Amino acid sequence: LRIIFDTSLMKPGDAQIFQVAICLNESTPVVLEGIIIFSPFPGDVSFNGEVSALDAALILQWSVGLIPLESAALAVADVSGNGEVTPYDAALILQYAVGIINIFPAQEKVAMVAVPGSSTPTVPTGGGSPAGKAIAGDDDQPTITKGKARIEDGKYVVPILVSQSVIAGEFEVGPVDGLVEVVPGEILGGSTFVSNRVGTSVKIAFASAELTEGGGELFLLKFDSEPRAFKIKARINEGPAQTLSTAVEMRSWGEIKSSFLK
Repeated sequence: LRIIFDTSLMKPGDAQIFQVAICLNESTPVVLEGIIIFSPFPGDVSFNGEVSALDAALILQWSVGLIPLESAALAVADVSGNGEVTPYDAALILQYAVGIINIFPAQEKVAMVAVPGSSTPTVPTGGGSPAGKAIAGDDDQPTITKGKARIEDGKYVVPILVSQSVIAGEFEVGPVDGLVEVVPGEILGGSTFVSNRVGTSVKIAFASAELTEGGGELFLLKFDSEPRAFKIKARINEGPAQTLSTAVEMRSWGEIKSSFLK
């Protein structure tokens, strides 16, 4: 006997009492009583009973302010177990959805390891998944830089570059007067990428199930007029926050001719 409950209208922590009367052959009916408490699986941000790319997309949309998420959804969204919800959690959900990992860091029991010659146990860092490797060690974090602006199809294009492989990131860029479009760079093919204009700034978030193949153009800012100086606040993978303040430098005519001759 299997009983299936519709939890579409339930919120985490909601309880439902049920009764089942069972009668086999000509025996006296037996009444069973029970209670279910709705507790969604980690990563099931949509509460639809499964962990999928939809849940990763909801996290990214929330990160840039496109949609709100209730506290219950944010609680199951923190699959990294670091106490906050970022695009890195979306990357872990994508990894889970495609089978790269079968358990989230938030579900793992922390293994305490005794270091020889020390009585203080330590917690191992990093992991076996691409996401774990991408964040192991603060000394090897990807950094962002701004490439020289160029003109394409009548638009001023400012490339934002990253130094090495990435799997997730969130950015706030501003002021961006004259900004008409934000597009993912060449290294983000296959990634989930969202952006949202908020006042004089734009918020950007992306996540992928696998690390990019090295660094390169992360995203492109396209302006309908020559852009001014702007500031970029960034967080890549699960690393520390970065801030880049810089003026926009245009490519010289010699550099443009050289690029055509390659």
